[in-house]
Formats: sequence, structure tokens, C-alpha cells
Amino acid sequence: MATQEAYLGTVGGFVQQTYPNQHGTWLPGDIMHGTDTNLIDSVTVAETNGVNAGQFVTKAFMSTPLREGVNNIRVSLPTATSTAIYGMVIVNRVMASRNDGTPYAPLNTMANVLRFDRAGGRGVTLAYDTIAAGDPVYVVRANAVTGNTRPIGSVTNAAITDGTNTDTLAIPGAVFVANAVAGKPAEFEARVQ
Repeated sequence: MATQEAYLGTVGGFVQQTYPNQHGTWLPGDIMHGTDTNLIDSVTVAETNGVNAGQFVTKAFMSTPLREGVNNIRVSLPTATSTAIYGMVIVNRVMASRNDGTPYAPLNTMANVLRFDRAGGRGVTLAYDTIAAGDPVYVVRANAVTGNTRPIGSVTNAAITDGTNTDTLAIPGAVFVANAVAGKPAEFEARVQ
């Protein structure tokens, strides 16, 4: 009996193989240009429930790597005290899927992260608000402000604050590069300042 292999994308690489300027389908966690693959690191996930593709994360250093030869950086979702964003989790062919089909990297597995501290990068995330081209990018780090129910690690185009609490953290130099509707993918570009 003949067997047929399942399509797994490029062996040892990303499923997304081409990076055109105009995507046919945008998925949260996609990168927009092939050169951005040079800005991606593999890091260990420290978030108990894992991190979704397209979510923004912070980093922390482990005193000792999980095993020899593994990067000693761990990523997790931002908290109310986070002061900097490390990058965005990139979708790849080895991610697990949640019950609703959302790709994610579980606790203590490796995630690919588009880092913003090298040269920026351009990617796709999910819009939770109506976005206009040129709007700044703010990452949701808490839900202390009344009415803010956006997921931690998601993005919006304005600061969310009530004068006492600030639920968002701006990414310096990051802007949305196209209009987007709430609930749909949104393209952003982060530039190193």
C-alpha cells in the first residue's frame, strides 16, 4: 500500500514561504517581509497557558537554561508592571492548536518571536479596535480600567487609562501601516528608535 506524506511546509522552516507586499490571507503572527526572518529568535515560553501567535510578549532571563545549548530567554505575556515589549510571537508549523484552532506555543516549548530591539520588523496581529494607517501601537498589559476587556498581549491604537491605572504600553516607533476593522488582522511596523 502506497503512503502519502502530509504537507508540512519547508522542512525545518516556516510554513509561510513567500512574503508578498499584499497578502491573500493574513493570519495573526505572520511576518510581512522575508528579510524579517533575520529578526526572529527561538525562545522558551514561560506563560502557564502558553502564548498565541500574534500576541506580544515580554522577556526574562533564566539563571540556568532548561538544557545545555538552549537560549536562556523566557517569554511571557506582559503584566501591569511591564515596561518594555520584547516582540510578537510568530506563527510556525510546529505550534500546537487551541480548541478553537488558534495556534499557540505551550509552556516550556520554544516560540519564535519577532524582536523589535534589532531593526524593528513588520507583521500581522489581530485588531480589537478600528485602526487607521499611521496610528500608534499600544500593547494591552492589564485589565484594571473599567470596560477594558481586550486580551493581555493584544494591541490597540490608543492608550487605555482612567487616570489611576494604565492598561497599555506603547511600542516606541511602532505604527499600524493600513486601516483595519475590529476583529480582523492588522498590519503593523515597528521601527527601532
